[in-house]
Amino acid sequence: MVSLVNMSDESIQNINDITTNFESLRVAALKRASKLSGSINSVTIGPDSSPEKDNNSIENIENEINNCNIDVLKKNPEPSQPPKQNASSRSTITFSIKKILLENEIQRREEVRKAIEKKKQDMEKTEKALQEEMAILREILVTKREREEAAELERLEAEEEKLAQQNEIKRKHEQQLHAQRLQERKERFEREAEEHRKLKELEAVIEKMKSKFSGRCRDIKLLSKMCNDKNAANIIFNSILNTLKELSNQLESICEKARKGDLTPTDVAIGEQILQQTDKVFQYCKTEISQIDARYEEAIAKRKQEMEAAEAYAQAEAAKIQTQIQISEQNQPVPENKSNVDNVNSMNARLPETPPNETTLQTNEAGATTTDSSSVETVIEESDTYPDHESLQIYVRARTFLDSYTALYHNFVRSPATKQFRFDCQKAINIPINTISSVSGAHLKEKYEKLKFLLEGKASPNVNEHPEGPAFCKNLLAKNIVNQGETLVSSKPEMAFGIAAVIAALCCDFPDLLELLLAHFRTICPYIIPVFLPRIQDQSNEDYYKSLGYKYIDGNVEKHDKFLNRMSGIMRLYASIIVARLRKNGPQKHPHGLNNAWRWLAATLNFIPKPEHVDVTATLILDMLEVCGSSLWQAFPKQFPKLLKLLIEQYHPQVQGHEGICGGPMTRLQKFLEDCISQNSIPEPVGQLPMAVW
Repeated sequence: MVSLVNMSDESIQNINDITTNFESLRVAALKRASKLSGSINSVTIGPDSSPEKDNNSIENIENEINNCNIDVLKKNPEPSQPPKQNASSRSTITFSIKKILLENEIQRREEVRKAIEKKKQDMEKTEKALQEEMAILREILVTKREREEAAELERLEAEEEKLAQQNEIKRKHEQQLHAQRLQERKERFEREAEEHRKLKELEAVIEKMKSKFSGRCRDIKLLSKMCNDKNAANIIFNSILNTLKELSNQLESICEKARKGDLTPTDVAIGEQILQQTDKVFQYCKTEISQIDARYEEAIAKRKQEMEAAEAYAQAEAAKIQTQIQISEQNQPVPENKSNVDNVNSMNARLPETPPNETTLQTNEAGATTTDSSSVETVIEESDTYPDHESLQIYVRARTFLDSYTALYHNFVRSPATKQFRFDCQKAINIPINTISSVSGAHLKEKYEKLKFLLEGKASPNVNEHPEGPAFCKNLLAKNIVNQGETLVSSKPEMAFGIAAVIAALCCDFPDLLELLLAHFRTICPYIIPVFLPRIQDQSNEDYYKSLGYKYIDGNVEKHDKFLNRMSGIMRLYASIIVARLRKNGPQKHPHGLNNAWRWLAATLNFIPKPEHVDVTATLILDMLEVCGSSLWQAFPKQFPKLLKLLIEQYHPQVQGHEGICGGPMTRLQKFLEDCISQNSIPEPVGQLPMAVW
């Protein structure tokens, strides 16, 4: 395109040069045209021209024209005069311009043709070069592709080999896992079989224990039947009857666990202790009945001797009378002789008195042999003088049960080998207990499950790792719960309900935990039974105050207000357990229900406390009514208001009748009772959990 443009510019320049000397050129062109007109036989200009047929002629004409122009220019440097005839001159000029344009067009076409030809040749060269370059590139691409394919193939082979290795490793790992699962399943089956075997053995042992216990009971009954003195034997039998019933109930609970499959070595140990206690009772009965039989035989022998002596005396008197009769055959018998005979007959009819019964005191001493605590022995010795014998027996059983239960793991707590295990157990119990809150049901459920899994041996540490572990953890848990009442609940009473909900749920799962908990409650605070222990003769102040629940610190007794506050916290926690909300998906039977609150109130009102017990009694009555009063009113809508009326009209005046009785506890109790009776209701306790909270 550049060459064509340049060519057009040259043509234009030529035309300009020609028009410069137009006049001379016109004359010369006309002269030439006239000479050449005879030799031109075809169309030489316009679209119908065919210059290709006579190229040589055109070239010759062109040469001639050029030569003519040159000559004209040489001869006529000055412009010529205008022609005379304008028409012919214009025609000639037009013809010359057309011819020039034709020549220029021909020249342009030729140049275009040559340019095209050259372009074609260049394109062919370029195409050839491109083809060669493409061939080279194709070869390079083929080589590169082959190299990449080889590398890709190598990579794929490496990946395939790696995948095969991974699959092989995975297969071996799966085989190992499968073998491990099989081994674990086998070990689990063996363990379950071993546990089942041990459970069966334990059940067999329990059944054997039950059989031995029944045999001992039959032996005791047989001893009473074989005793010569039936009255004394009945006294002995009645004195041990409650103990045998208690042991029978404990053994029956162990048998129930065996039937459910929840038997533990601790239960077997308890069963063995029950048998040992039964053997002690049997030996005691055997010894007592032997002594009774010995005394009875001694009395019989003494009676026989007296009868023999009386008979000898009667025979002597009869012989004497017979002699007198023989001497005075002629005389009538004197009246005195008849009196003597009557005296002999009456002497033969008189029997010796039975020795006095000394078994009562021995029975009381035998009941105290189940514990080494001197305070319990003292209470048992004074039990005949205490007005509420049932409450006192509950207190004695609680102390006895705690002593026998702690004896189960006596060696366990003294062994250095179990020190770390005991520390871990204490930590696993303290953390959930100290963090129980009523913030939500999910929180309570979390704490409950942690403690439940721990006692079941499904958490770390595993309490079943040691045979004494479950008993140790349950007793530790019970003590910590009571301690929460002494410390936390005494300062924040509303916190009792969250703790009570968790503890009630645990007691549903572990009945022995409830018995342990109640034993700790009753020994630390005897007023929960209620028991108002009197002062025993020759009892020191420290022993007496400790029996009431006071603490001694550095030899000094606890202050009275702190004692009242601590007892109040324990009672509020105990009362909160009575009205605790049970889990929705758990057992719906309360382990320690509302009837215990009624029993406590009734037993407390049946006993007029001494002045030293008035403050604590009024405080605990108020705590019980504030926590359980609303539930008692709903459960007993007719009887409970009567009890409140009795409390304010009779009990309260009698207690106020003591000299020196005044102050806060009785005043607060009186005001609370007056408000309840005037409003005919008791409000819900502050902090009580909503229904179905968890």
